[in-house]
Amino acid sequence: MKRFIIYGAIPLLAASCGGDGDFDATGTFEATEIVVSAEAAGRILRFDAEEGDVLRAGRQVGAIDTVQLYLQKLQLERQRASVRSGRPDIGKQAASLREQIAKQQTERRRVENLLKDGAATTKQLDDIDAQLKVLGGQLDALLSTLENNAVSIDENSSAIELQIAQVEDRLAKCRIVSPVTGTVLAKYAEAGELASVGRPLMKVADLDRIYLRAYFTSDQLADLRLGRRCRCRPISAGSGSLTIRDASCGSPPRANSLPKPFRPEIRGPDWSMRRRSPSRTTAG
Repeated sequence: MKRFIIYGAIPLLAASCGGDGDFDATGTFEATEIVVSAEAAGRILRFDAEEGDVLRAGRQVGAIDTVQLYLQKLQLERQRASVRSGRPDIGKQAASLREQIAKQQTERRRVENLLKDGAATTKQLDDIDAQLKVLGGQLDALLSTLENNAVSIDENSSAIELQIAQVEDRLAKCRIVSPVTGTVLAKYAEAGELASVGRPLMKVADLDRIYLRAYFTSDQLADLRLGRRCRCRPISAGSGSLTIRDASCGSPPRANSLPKPFRPEIRGPDWSMRRRSPSRTTAG
């Protein structure tokens, strides 16, 4: 952001001035200008802002070509879908082993009952226990492998989602938007031209909030106070005047005669204050 001068010289009158033709300092009206630059490279498809237009903050006034970025986003979405389709269903893939384990446990209970009645041998029970141990180990290994595969696939999917978010951010930067509420002072590009990153597109400033910058000597500054009201009247504007409040009186007085800045803020000024004509300001 920069400060730029939008109005002509302004004579200022201190409160102690008695004559209408006397003044103690001169200054200029200033506003904060913002140069809106392109955040993406490509052809400007639309740019509706014109000099003098009043724009609201966040309003989109143009767009830069997004075809390649949009196609890249579609490709990444397809890749994400393909990666997710390979995610294993742990429950279904482990169901077969769990079923075998459940059958062996049922068989073990049957053999255990037969062993109590003397109709089975201890070896039969030991064989079933060994089979259950093997099946349990196979289930643990399968679950570990499937879980690792699922985590790897989830990580790959998250990485693709981050790439999609990056593309969406670049797509958003293809929108030409006014960052502040203000008036278009200059337009540097037209629809159909090629934009590069950082190329200035337009200049915007809030002309309803301007500043009067004037310079007083240290002796004069000693009589100024923060919050003190001032009246500013263009010499050519007759008896009309505007009351403003001082927002910043610069540095404290020092024992020298160097000029010190006096910078009151003016909100919603009368349009008569925007002509390139001298005016008088009375602090009172």
